Amino acid sequence: MPILSQWLDEAARHHGSQRALVYRDAYLSWRGLQHRVERRSQELRSMGVTPGTLVGLMLGNVPDFVVLALALDRLGAAAVPLDPATSIRDLDMLLEAAPIRALVTRPATNSTAPVVAAPQRPGSRPTPLALRVTDVTKAATPKHVAESKKRLAGSLLTVNFYKHAPVNLELSLPSMVAFAADAGGDPKGVLRSDAQLESIAASLGTALDAQPGQTILIPTPFHYSAGFDVGLLLGLGCQLTMVLEDEFSAKGLVRLLKDNGADLVLGTPAQYSAVCQTITVALPTPKARCLCIESPGLRAASAAFKAKFNGALIPIFHSAETGPVALDLEGVSEDESMAGRLLPGVEARVTSQDGTTLPMGVAGRLWLKTNNASPAAVPQLPRAIRSVGPVGIPIGRTDRDGWFRTGDLGFVDPVDGRLHVTGREDDLVWVEGRRVALGEVEGCLESFALVKQAEARIVYDEHKGPMVVARVVPTSACRVEDIIEHCARYLAPYKVPRHIELCRQL
Repeated sequence: MPILSQWLDEAARHHGSQRALVYRDAYLSWRGLQHRVERRSQELRSMGVTPGTLVGLMLGNVPDFVVLALALDRLGAAAVPLDPATSIRDLDMLLEAAPIRALVTRPATNSTAPVVAAPQRPGSRPTPLALRVTDVTKAATPKHVAESKKRLAGSLLTVNFYKHAPVNLELSLPSMVAFAADAGGDPKGVLRSDAQLESIAASLGTALDAQPGQTILIPTPFHYSAGFDVGLLLGLGCQLTMVLEDEFSAKGLVRLLKDNGADLVLGTPAQYSAVCQTITVALPTPKARCLCIESPGLRAASAAFKAKFNGALIPIFHSAETGPVALDLEGVSEDESMAGRLLPGVEARVTSQDGTTLPMGVAGRLWLKTNNASPAAVPQLPRAIRSVGPVGIPIGRTDRDGWFRTGDLGFVDPVDGRLHVTGREDDLVWVEGRRVALGEVEGCLESFALVKQAEARIVYDEHKGPMVVARVVPTSACRVEDIIEHCARYLAPYKVPRHIELCRQL
């Protein structure tokens, strides 16, 4: 039996009447959750969902997401968590990258108007694959159109079925697929097995000493790989009561922390900053251990949290490919490079550019080996690339000995063994738990007819959190509003520059 189903059945057997899910004013017991999962799995089977089927869930942090993810697991199918705000253009890219057979949506999901791909202007920087379209006319409508739609009984959820040519996955029966951005901003689906899901839950449970019956509050979306891992996998694997927050409320989280209504909280720097901004006086330190995803603004959020609650945020260093890598129960360090202590079962090594292993304390390319990591992904790279030595392994891929090239630069402290991350080999950056390729943003900017050159970067605002900003060299007089509107047509909302500075040269 698949691992998620094993966890559910075990929890229902030992803690059947205890709360499994809490959402707003309602809750489901473990036995009630098991019953709903059984009904949905039978319904999905009758619709043609079979072992190995990839099913996208564009639902947010609601009980239906958990029920359907478990129902798919029971059938041997794989859940693919997706952002409910995914645009039609981005959805086409996801369907190109992975053979997603069905997509579950709720009302108003994916209602963004279709867009036309940005044209390539002669002499400009090559547009990333994510923005290339050969036929602009056809791009005005979705490339992938559902061949049929069905309604899930007793709900407003719709299952959209898509036709796909057979694809030989490196992992024939993945348990779930976590999407991340590859170099250039193109989507990459990380294929995860039962063994990896079990390892992630075990390493987190051991590090946090999570006990059955404890409560975890999850305002971080499940379509963030960290939200899925630290929220759902830890909750199911350790039989925790999961409190779901679909629409984040800073005041609601403050109230929960004051009332000691949770043992664990998983949030982002922007969410904790918003919590601190709603408080006018210092409050008692909550009993909850507040976990925070490593992202720009972590140090500022930690300082504000310490001032308002006299408590510490626990940083978690994580990626879709490796799962959770490090955390630090002592709190966020003032050293901005420190990521925390490696989790049980995680090994790290650092190499020079030629692949030579460097001694501890010396910064270089960071490689990780862990049972949490998945070597399989879609789209696939030729196996010939993987068979070469360390120097030839692309960022985001695994060598023949199981070492994963993270793309991060850093070192391991020889004194305390803590991991330090000092930068990146490429232009991928983090924006609230999601990767953004700055080259993709720059390519989009330079595809605008009135833009000659562009440079994008990440800045942190204490009120708005991390955001993309850009400097642009125009070819002639133009309005900033027109450039932003152009980007909004082709980029996901979190990738669109919030501020653009016009200048004569970069």
